[in-house]
Amino acid sequence: MNPLLRLANLDRLPITIRVHAKAASGPTGSLAALERILRFLPTMSSESLQNLIPLLYNILDPDYADLSTFFEAPKPNYTLVHRAALALEIMYQNPIVNSAIEAAPDIWERVWPWVHFLYQFRDMLGSNLPAAPFISAVLVGAMARLTEHSRELREKIMETPGALAVVAGCWPHILQIENPTERMLPCVMVAVFIKDERITRQPYLNDIVHATGGSVWHFSQVVMKQIQVLDLPQNSADEKTIRQFTIMAHLSSYFDRDAPSDNSPPLSLYTQALLKHGFS
Repeated sequence: MNPLLRLANLDRLPITIRVHAKAASGPTGSLAALERILRFLPTMSSESLQNLIPLLYNILDPDYADLSTFFEAPKPNYTLVHRAALALEIMYQNPIVNSAIEAAPDIWERVWPWVHFLYQFRDMLGSNLPAAPFISAVLVGAMARLTEHSRELREKIMETPGALAVVAGCWPHILQIENPTERMLPCVMVAVFIKDERITRQPYLNDIVHATGGSVWHFSQVVMKQIQVLDLPQNSADEKTIRQFTIMAHLSSYFDRDAPSDNSPPLSLYTQALLKHGFS
């Protein structure tokens, strides 16, 4: 097992947090203890945040609940699902915990089933769980970080059944997110997907967008909105912004193929927005 994921790391936490972390671990861990840990997050050191990772990995163990039969006995399983939602919240809120996914890719194997489950069934589970935009952001954020740093992991994610559908289907919810930084992850992630030749050769992307409750119109509107808030690269060393613009530009090939034929060359509204914003 990756050293980052060993439960023994909990012994390195400050005593107050350690007590709550140990109470929250295991299949019958305390939901209240996990909620108390959330309150400590803003004041925790980098080392303590890293030592929380084994707890999150433990809570997201898929063997703790059979999600396929969840609704046959929802009450006993509700606490397990709520704990998983809080674990994902801790993971998403903290860059240090997020970056650990890159160092311990096994976390992905546990993040995906839970996020997919929560995304599908949130309305049936109750309002205490994170809202759909947040769940989408957790999933897409994890995917973005993993695909950016490892081709092998990217291949694994691309082949995960339903992964593209969940990303595409989050567009109506992404429109509700006001924070441009939060909107950036889903936008870039879809751009990464479409950039892949295997997907651009497939005719089913439109079908997926529509079938999962979104539309290409929503898709293009939110991406164009995102372009408006991106800061233009100030110099050639501004790698992050340049990378974001480059990835977003790959979406042009997708939108331009359906642009009106009376343009010469045909340019979609999306590409026109890119050019207007100074990207060439």
